[in-house]
Amino acid sequence: MKQLGIIALSLLGLAACQPPAVTVILKNQLSQDIAEMPVVIERVVIEQKLGVLEAGTFPLLKDQGSVVPQQLDDLDGDGNWDQIAILVALTASTDKVLDLSKTSVYPTFTQRTSVYLGVDYDRSDAFVEKDQEVRHADNIAMQYPMMYQMEGPAWENDKVGFRLYFDSRNGKDIYGKTTDKMTLHLAGVKGQNYHKQDDWGMDVLKVGNSLGAGAVAMMYEDSLVKLGDTEAGEYATIVEGPVRTIFEVRHQGWNTPVGDLSVTERITIWAGQYGYQEELICDQKDVTWVTGIVNKYADKMYTGETPQSRYIYTFDQQSENKDNLGMAVVVTSDSFVDAGETANEGDGVIETYYVAFKSNETPKYYFVAGWEPTDAQFSTAEGFGETVAQQALVFSAAVVIE
Repeated sequence: MKQLGIIALSLLGLAACQPPAVTVILKNQLSQDIAEMPVVIERVVIEQKLGVLEAGTFPLLKDQGSVVPQQLDDLDGDGNWDQIAILVALTASTDKVLDLSKTSVYPTFTQRTSVYLGVDYDRSDAFVEKDQEVRHADNIAMQYPMMYQMEGPAWENDKVGFRLYFDSRNGKDIYGKTTDKMTLHLAGVKGQNYHKQDDWGMDVLKVGNSLGAGAVAMMYEDSLVKLGDTEAGEYATIVEGPVRTIFEVRHQGWNTPVGDLSVTERITIWAGQYGYQEELICDQKDVTWVTGIVNKYADKMYTGETPQSRYIYTFDQQSENKDNLGMAVVVTSDSFVDAGETANEGDGVIETYYVAFKSNETPKYYFVAGWEPTDAQFSTAEGFGETVAQQALVFSAAVVIE
């Protein structure tokens, strides 16, 4: 017994010498489980806990001993990371405690998001990827062969892909996916026809003169004025990583009834989600912004809400593959103004269900897409509606970090 007492005292002494565990607590008020919740933690929060991190030393977050999917993002381009972007499983109404430590060897993770802009000024099907690009004056909408692969930047995660027409149309389109690999850099080259189903998926949407998959417009009196033909445009990758990708499309000289405007679309796509988030950066603060969904093959607009958000969605056999496709737009409840439908013919924006939302410092919205071949849950309107409700919670959730 005496010997056991000595061992016990020794263990207590050893424990007393260990530094206290460093943790990050995510205060979670969500009413349902989320398998992969996007969370952003600012560098200042990390250094308050670990102290100033020297060059070559990185923070590392673990959940019960397992490394959390994460990336360090330099948003201002000064060569130093500003935020940690993570994906973490959350249990309904239960706080999550993560262990925080230092490491000199930062782990690598599977690439689950990307953005790609292929450029070929000679229109010879020899595209080169660029992270920065000023829109070429000779890039004319629907002029083939293409100067920009897929007609502009394309972004994707392990669930779904999108593209933006980098020309006078400035529309947005959807790539349905049947693989979790990053594949859009292969679309539209060497004879590949992304309008027909390939082993990775296909372009599933007919956009026309609608707002397509979340294109931008403004409400002026009773009309929609689309962000379309601008004097100049610029593309820039901000961050691209395994957890999230952020890029910007910057428009100058948008002629509107309230004067010429400059607008930046900042688009973020997170791994594991069925959509993308867009923030609108504009000096004009009294704009009623609009985005929407093409309704060319949809007969009904569904609506829904969470405690913090409002949304509209469609579900029908409306893909170019003649199978089921659901689309949704989510905005925060405090920014919601109205939802409605345009005419199906005429000038301007047509064939669109839309949401109008208030301008603030950085108005934002979330676009969701679910294609039946991607997942069986999108074979019914109920299945897609459940996904939209869950994505709306994720989009509008405020996870407090302590």
